[in-house]
Amino acid sequence: MNRQQISVFALFQAHDQDRNQMMSAKELAVALQDMLKYDLMPDEVNTMQDFFRARFQRTEIKKAEFAELLRTPWVRRWESKPARAALAAIKSKLKEQGRQIEHVLGAEAKINKHEVPLRAFKRAVYQLGAVTQQQVNNLAKFMDRRDDGMIRI
Repeated sequence: MNRQQISVFALFQAHDQDRNQMMSAKELAVALQDMLKYDLMPDEVNTMQDFFRARFQRTEIKKAEFAELLRTPWVRRWESKPARAALAAIKSKLKEQGRQIEHVLGAEAKINKHEVPLRAFKRAVYQLGAVTQQQVNNLAKFMDRRDDGMIRI
């Protein structure tokens, strides 16, 4: 627990750009890239910002709140009915465009024809323009049946 608190402290010390003891989604994205070499996509940063706004009524998170989030067990939740509706919208869009899902998934589908990394799936499906980012997120959770970050197609 002390290591986690020290890590959160170090994270905030190094990346709280305006020194207000809170970090925005953009500041956290820079921190993740700097400390873990993990690049967040713009829609992931927006999702994080939306989460902060919904949970804390502001677009930044305090150090203690961030530490608490890290300690909170993650529960994977999705809504089946909206996920199925999103699938139907995607199928309709693909039919309208005369495309196959493999074309949308591009290089990821060529590497392994039966599974695609969750992140690549979310990016490709969102760019198709048939569903919102929230619908993509719900669908991805619904389709990641093994909870291993891979979507089976």
